[in-house]
Amino acid sequence: MTDQRVSLSDKVHQQADVVLMGNGLSSNLLARHLKLTHPEMTVLIVGEAKTPHFTVGESITEMGSHYLQHRLQLTSYLYRHQLVKQGIRLFFDNAEHQAPLESMTEDGAGSLSTYNTFHIDRYHFEKDLKAMNGEMGVHYLDDVVADVDFDAAGNRLSTLSGRTVLAKWLVDATGMRRLLSRKLDLQESVPNSVHCATWAHFQSVNKIDTLNPEWRRRNAFTTREFSTIHFVYPHYWFWVIPLRDEVISCGVVYDSRYLFQDNAPNQQEFIEFIQQHQALASIFEKFDVVNFRSARHYSYAAKQTISLEQRFILLGESGAFIDPL
Repeated sequence: MTDQRVSLSDKVHQQADVVLMGNGLSSNLLARHLKLTHPEMTVLIVGEAKTPHFTVGESITEMGSHYLQHRLQLTSYLYRHQLVKQGIRLFFDNAEHQAPLESMTEDGAGSLSTYNTFHIDRYHFEKDLKAMNGEMGVHYLDDVVADVDFDAAGNRLSTLSGRTVLAKWLVDATGMRRLLSRKLDLQESVPNSVHCATWAHFQSVNKIDTLNPEWRRRNAFTTREFSTIHFVYPHYWFWVIPLRDEVISCGVVYDSRYLFQDNAPNQQEFIEFIQQHQALASIFEKFDVVNFRSARHYSYAAKQTISLEQRFILLGESGAFIDPL
């Protein structure tokens, strides 16, 4: 595999047509898009060479699936290395949260649509995507952008290691760090932001299709295991997403006026909260945590996300994030 990482000595100027700040999923997807549509373009990603890890954003919609398959030419990769998603299911419990799963109200077709979507294991996907990008000619600089100056010669980036990089176009893909949004005072709060979330990845078998054989037979032509499952309650809801290698992504999105008002639950408190919901807990064989995170009052926006004059773009969470739905 070709190594496309940029080798720069200190304070040597490097110039690129497009520089993407941040080495996460959004920057690598856009970098691939640019190289496919403009192969002659020099594309440089400046960001830490982090080891890929489990993270949320794993259930792909039809629009996202179309983009990955047709714009980014990842159809073969997705079918070979990710799980085909079998629709969305919503379950509605009783007031005591103790209804057996097979007796709960179930909504959503849960079957394969005419256009397939996927459950994306971000750990493997991001690692594979970066390798494919390197082979296409995307360059990587293992560094962190400290500051940006805008002038006629091009956008000038200063890194923590003392390097300077010139960019004709600059893309901020620093996520919730929001480097440009903070620097240019583009941040915009969302009124009454009470949305919070806690999630974990569990190494566990998903038992939903083996709990009750008769209930299983109601879906003769598909399985519930490979659906994106939601358990819906007043003021909060859970997601359950299957990933490869018997990993389950499970999280709760809640209104902090009604649940965990003062602080996000810790890992043990989150597991205990899951176990208070009989149907949800019954899906898990065990609760071996491989990743755990929380975010509180996370909704935000930006006054502006693109500037033709200064030639910058705020990409993805660098601009706005409202809610997992």
